Amino acid sequence: MKKKLLALVMVVLTAIMMIGCNKTGLSLLDELNKFYAWDASEYKGDFVFTVEADGTKVNVYAEMNGYSNQKDGMDEATLTLKKVEAEGEVLDLANDIKIAPIRVIVNDNKVYMSKSYFEDIFNLAGQETTKEFKNIKSEYIGLEYPRMNMSKETVVSYMNMFKEIKTDVAIAQSDRKYTIELADEKLIDAGKEFVSVFCTSDVFKASMLATGQITEEQLAEFEKELKVGMDEAVKTISPMLKGSNAKAEYQFADDSLKINDELNLVLTVDEKKVTVTCKVTAEYKKAAAKEVKVPENTKVYTMDEFTKMMVPKVAYLDETEVIVKGNTVYVPLKDTMNQLDLQVKYDSKTKTTSVVIDGKTVKVTTKVIKGVSYVTPATLQKLGFTYEDDTEYGLITITQN
Repeated sequence: MKKKLLALVMVVLTAIMMIGCNKTGLSLLDELNKFYAWDASEYKGDFVFTVEADGTKVNVYAEMNGYSNQKDGMDEATLTLKKVEAEGEVLDLANDIKIAPIRVIVNDNKVYMSKSYFEDIFNLAGQETTKEFKNIKSEYIGLEYPRMNMSKETVVSYMNMFKEIKTDVAIAQSDRKYTIELADEKLIDAGKEFVSVFCTSDVFKASMLATGQITEEQLAEFEKELKVGMDEAVKTISPMLKGSNAKAEYQFADDSLKINDELNLVLTVDEKKVTVTCKVTAEYKKAAAKEVKVPENTKVYTMDEFTKMMVPKVAYLDETEVIVKGNTVYVPLKDTMNQLDLQVKYDSKTKTTSVVIDGKTVKVTTKVIKGVSYVTPATLQKLGFTYEDDTEYGLITITQN
């Protein structure tokens, strides 16, 4: 399933950029190569993301502005969520909810994201941030993000791969304005061919190896399985995407580029239809190269470290796993702590049980029932855990605060 989903995403995203190998396509390639040869650019854009299913339509509006140092591979951008429209109601995300803009810096294969955005998302969900997250004092959170080489020279090499695409894609040209439209099978076929060309190219291989996340043997195995995997994926997703289409417009000038993209996905799964539309209007202007600086004292985390820090530790128990005696509920201590990655210790000399929390050993009052140590919800709360019993679904949730 993961392979099919990956193929679906790659086909759709790359299909928007399909430009064919006819004379108009080559002319568009030349224009794009001139754009990527700029030292830097400033840009701004508007996004409208729409999802429609079961008679309900939701529109999300956002805007982005930023700067890209294409010469040195550094970027900074701000994405602001503006409003949501659903069932005749409008929610102002800037004032009613106050979701902070998403500020992003890319530098030296690392991505830095604004801490305030994550805080607002937690608040919106009615959850507290984790203790580790609260302890972060810096304005940004750095993430190690091994990525492919995106130097100007490499980008030009990527663009030239489009010359190898054999699928005939119609491109309308009016002076320096180009319009590309793809629908149904053409959308999928063009995407499939580009993915095949792209993923077997020397520049792709070199870039992937440079990230250190994949070996030459793994790349060779991936290339061997690519054709069969893509054929299987296309058979699966073709009926799912029937009725989908994409359109891209490029308006070039010597010092600017205007883009209007629209992707309409009609997803049909088990006879249920979901329509997803994404519209992007953006303008890029040529700029001088400058350094994109990262704020000092910004700590960088691996993705595993970041995930563990962002996701509260939770233990789930079925109601059959607890014991009720009179009006008192008893929860199995070791099974619960194991789910929370916390160590339970037992001192045979003093006959005391302890739990190691944040490096501290805390004694716990337990009740042994049939050889198993149990604790009460009150004890868990004293230790800093939240105990919730969903009687409707028979599920108990224990969260480490």
